[in-house]
Amino acid sequence: MLVSAVLQFNTIQFAPGDDLPYIVNLPSYAITARYLDALPGPNPPDLEAFMAEVEEWSLTEYATALLAGGTLDPGTRTRVIDRMHRYTGLSHDFIEKSDLRVTAPAFEAELLRDHGRIVGRLDSRFTGPAGDILGARPSHDPQSTAISSAYTSAFNSYVRDELGYDGDREYVPSGGTRDWNWGRLGGGRAFVRGGGTPNVAPDLATAMKRNPSLDVLLINGIYDLATPYFAAVWTMDHMGLPPELRSNIERADFAAGHMMYVEQSLLPQWKEVLDRFILRTAGGARPVSE
Repeated sequence: MLVSAVLQFNTIQFAPGDDLPYIVNLPSYAITARYLDALPGPNPPDLEAFMAEVEEWSLTEYATALLAGGTLDPGTRTRVIDRMHRYTGLSHDFIEKSDLRVTAPAFEAELLRDHGRIVGRLDSRFTGPAGDILGARPSHDPQSTAISSAYTSAFNSYVRDELGYDGDREYVPSGGTRDWNWGRLGGGRAFVRGGGTPNVAPDLATAMKRNPSLDVLLINGIYDLATPYFAAVWTMDHMGLPPELRSNIERADFAAGHMMYVEQSLLPQWKEVLDRFILRTAGGARPVSE
């Protein structure tokens, strides 16, 4: 079960000369702009149809335009800018100055700039005061600001009251380490490029080929700008699996951000998705009665 996953890290890292992250992030920008009523025209009424439309355009005309680089003809460039404006709510001028390539932080800072607000990274439905109205990237993540204190308080209580943590020993939280060693014990590396961007999708593909009974559940929050849903979907579609193994991958999208399980209204869907996957892959076994 992969929840808010990223297997191929260059899909979320906006490196110079790599157009892929712009292509697979665009659908998330469009869905966000729709939710925040930031599109230039009426909101598309059917979310799933809108997602499919933007995904298809991202992989075709938009991708072709980016790959053309400096050879892109002016007429096509104008048409692409206009479509990007229609899909993302960003101004023609901003898209032009961005050379059609808008990073996630730039989108978060720019979409509601005229309203003095920024867009959340972990859940783009959250917005907050911009602080620096001219900032090139957000000063903070409004989603984290809204809910992190509850996690901090609960964790502090848990480690002290239940685990007996004395506070004298250093505790390093997630993300507190530096210079992570991506090397494998066997000497291999989870890298696909000389720049050292981790990619473990080939490992998953190898595991599925060696064990054709291995099933994968990919769970996405469509308002997640940290690990965008379409980047994960694109990765799954490019693992080089034979057709009979592609059906082993099940996709479940949630109208939520990075942590869809914190939203109480989605808990029934969460349980249904997990139950269905476990029962299907357990060969008909039934869970213990609740």
